[in-house]
Amino acid sequence: MTDQLVYQGNVTNETTSDPQNQEWNASRKAYQMCIEKLNSLQPLTRELPEAGVITRSTDVTRVKSMVQYLTRCGVSMEDINRIPIIHVAGTKGKGSVCVFSESVLRKYGLKTGLFTSPHLIEVRERFPIDGKPIDYNKFVRYFSEVFYKLEDSKEEFGQEMPVYKQILCVMGFYVFLKEKVDVAVIEVGLGGQYDVTNFIREPIVTGISSLGLDHVELLGNTIAEIAWHKAGILKPGKPAFTVPRPEDAMKVILDRAKEIGTTVQCVPSFEIYDLGKHPLKLGIPGKYQQANASLVIQLCRKFLETTKNTNDAFRGLRECYWPGRSQRVVRDRVTYYLDGAHTERSIKCCVEWFVEVTREEEARTNGRTAKMLVFNLKSQKYKPSLIRPLLNCGFTGAAFCPSYINDGENPADQSFLANKRHEEFCNSQNIKQKYEDLDAVLRKSFFDGRNTNKFQSLQVAEKGFSDPESSKFSFRDHAKPTKCVALPSISAALRWASAGKDALLDLANIQDSEILGECLVVDRIQVLITGSLYLVGGALQLLDPKLATGIMSYK
Repeated sequence: MTDQLVYQGNVTNETTSDPQNQEWNASRKAYQMCIEKLNSLQPLTRELPEAGVITRSTDVTRVKSMVQYLTRCGVSMEDINRIPIIHVAGTKGKGSVCVFSESVLRKYGLKTGLFTSPHLIEVRERFPIDGKPIDYNKFVRYFSEVFYKLEDSKEEFGQEMPVYKQILCVMGFYVFLKEKVDVAVIEVGLGGQYDVTNFIREPIVTGISSLGLDHVELLGNTIAEIAWHKAGILKPGKPAFTVPRPEDAMKVILDRAKEIGTTVQCVPSFEIYDLGKHPLKLGIPGKYQQANASLVIQLCRKFLETTKNTNDAFRGLRECYWPGRSQRVVRDRVTYYLDGAHTERSIKCCVEWFVEVTREEEARTNGRTAKMLVFNLKSQKYKPSLIRPLLNCGFTGAAFCPSYINDGENPADQSFLANKRHEEFCNSQNIKQKYEDLDAVLRKSFFDGRNTNKFQSLQVAEKGFSDPESSKFSFRDHAKPTKCVALPSISAALRWASAGKDALLDLANIQDSEILGECLVVDRIQVLITGSLYLVGGALQLLDPKLATGIMSYK
């Protein structure tokens, strides 16, 4: 049997004679044809055309190219300037800030557009209108208009066509204009100064969320260098807000604001808002989201130019929903915890959330539980501090896999031409080995009681740590090393991690001998799926058929 998962129910019958289903299938097929055209614009290697040495000329060229693409589609900068825009950059939390902001403004009665990346299941998730992805027919119409306008005009521009990220950005703004949104909330993709969205010149307000070390090969090796790039979205005379941050990074942002000709305000602590008698439960879980929520309130207040009726803002924060971020999928005997964390800080936040919510679930569970990990990480992103927080979760087992859903190729929406299956699996094996090595070093130093001596410092230095003190871990009562495996697909990893306890998974390929003994005797398994949004998206396609069939919507 091939490596695949089988659902019980929720199956679409493509041979049905129901006219409504036939129409849906025809729309879906037309959509898939558009995605294939879109994928033809992907770079064939991981070295994106816009990557490499970043210079001022790179910035000018990129902005000019985006303006040119928009113009070829009949969209002028005057058209763009007429869209009321909130523009948000950051390393950690910018997506949450954008989704929260969209939810808040929608609760105020505005027609909203949202531009985020990447998508989890389908490309059309990247530019929802009023919290819902545009339907297949609209996607086909808008994409075809954009693609063929660019295709038909390329001879005048030296055969130049936008690459994947660029055409999606063009299409996002094209959709917002066609749909006549009252506000467009725009998430920066990479950095800020040189991002494909930074042709925006007249935002209503801009925001900068938390910073961290990510894309260091492009943005720099220090928080201050990265802050320079993020502050590149600031615009003359346009108000801006940021969350509290270290002094050196804040100085860079304030200096850039002065240079550009604007001001930046630091948002207050979330606790200062009048939340009534009961703490506000945010729609996207995690204590770390409170800083994002404070930034959202300030951005939305400035956008609306009012401090009144804050209850609607709180409602938008409370009812916001974003799949793949601090999300739970509960089965009878397995709970899946999904979070697309892939930076050092976001993985720490993910672990804090996972530890808190699993502890709450354990208190409600009659019987024993076991924790399992499903993990994927790009090899170029690896450093010990990225996976170190995971080692304190007490995982019984950990599965490392590439972001391929089954044995075959991924659906077109989740296919990337630069990815090679063998290379991706070798990467998973490599990350597995690094995880085991790090686990062994920390475990030995901990259980030998050598947390502060010279031996431990040498071991830590050899494994790439800059701070021996930061490697101290409480392994709690989980004395046995984590059993680690590298598996070829997400479905194989989920099947192994759930240990035969999820009735919705096809278990024909798994033998009792493959299941960890500890998992056979527990009553509930808690599976954390993290390290990559592409991994989380593939897992959700297997675990949540509604998402997989495009019925996803924000609350």
